[in-house]
Amino acid sequence: MSVPVSRDLLIINTAAFLRSFTFGLTGVVLGIYLFRVGLSSFNIGVVIAAGLMGSALATVGVTAKADHTGRRRTLVLLSILGAIGALALALTPAVPVLLLMAFVGMLNGTGTDRSAAFTLEQAIIPGLVPDASRTWGLAWYNAVLDASGTSPGMIACSRVNAAERSVPVPFNIPTKAITRRTGTAGVKARARAPIPPRSESTTSVRLRPARSAFAVTPMVARADPTKPVATTTPMLNEERPTRNK
Repeated sequence: MSVPVSRDLLIINTAAFLRSFTFGLTGVVLGIYLFRVGLSSFNIGVVIAAGLMGSALATVGVTAKADHTGRRRTLVLLSILGAIGALALALTPAVPVLLLMAFVGMLNGTGTDRSAAFTLEQAIIPGLVPDASRTWGLAWYNAVLDASGTSPGMIACSRVNAAERSVPVPFNIPTKAITRRTGTAGVKARARAPIPPRSESTTSVRLRPARSAFAVTPMVARADPTKPVATTTPMLNEERPTRNK
């Protein structure tokens, strides 16, 4: 079913596409980037949690005050606050300042757009399309949002290094810290002498036709593993299968 596209609807979908792509890319590289600039694992978790807390509180505020303030003004204000979160990543100040900027800027490290702007846009779209097209209008909006949000992860996975099975990112991974722990392991390949074959003990299974059970007989290999010799025990008379006369 075709959905009438107005100018405001096109602007909302375009903004949602760009915002969701940004959140998807941030979810892929945020942890690596913060580690690269010197933050510990605990501080990285706290920064991401502060951004999610700011986003949750902004969603509550939008739900309560967006109609009173004006939906257009609220979307502009949310865009400005989101720029503060991007500025925090660019400047990487001290951890307390970074926490404050991540909270105010609603820094999203989840990789999906479930922000306050997402909530407000879904309330605006039904008023921009006819009543019969509301479901399709929201469906296309969410399709654009999710397709854009998953694109960075798909692009990263498609460029996986087949040798190291690692995802390349646009930042230098701190290999010096890894080298200090592992030394030169994995850096230079050295030829090893072939490992001689070892004599191993295996088992073979022999069925008992009369009792529908099985007996396990050990098999010991010679020095040459390609010519095994089985050591078996003769069957008792009571275990021999009876023949039909």
